[in-house]
Amino acid sequence: MKKILLVGLAVISFNSAAGVVVIGNTQGADSISLNAVKNLYLGKSTQIDGSKVSLFELPEGAAERIAFHSKTTGRNDAQLQSNWSRLVFTGKAVAPEIVVDSTAIINSVKSTNNAIAYIDEADVTTDVKVLLKL
Repeated sequence: MKKILLVGLAVISFNSAAGVVVIGNTQGADSISLNAVKNLYLGKSTQIDGSKVSLFELPEGAAERIAFHSKTTGRNDAQLQSNWSRLVFTGKAVAPEIVVDSTAIINSVKSTNNAIAYIDEADVTTDVKVLLKL
C-alpha cells in the first residue's frame, strides 16, 4: 500500500512540473538551445553570445528542479551537488544561485541582466520571457 501511495505521489509531483520552461531577462536573448542550457547548468559554459550568464535554480527536491534536470542535464540532486562542489572548489565555475520559489526566481531574473532560470510554465509572467519550452 505504501509503495502505491509513493508512486502515486511521484506521478502527481512530476505531472505538476511537466510544463517546465527556461526563462530569461526581457532585455537578453530571445531563445536558447537545449544544449546551451545543459552546458550552463553543468558548469561547462558561463556565457551566451559572449555575455556572462547568471543562473538561478530552485532548491533540491523541488518538483520543477527534478523535471528540469531530468530533461536537460540528466543528473539527480546528488550528482549535481557533486559536480558543482568540484567546480566551485577548483575555481572553475560559480554555482547557480538557489532561489526559494518561482516568484523569487522571476524577481531575480527580472532584475539581473543575462539571467537564466527555469520555472513551471503556469508561473510565467510578463516580467520575463520564455527562452525554451522543455
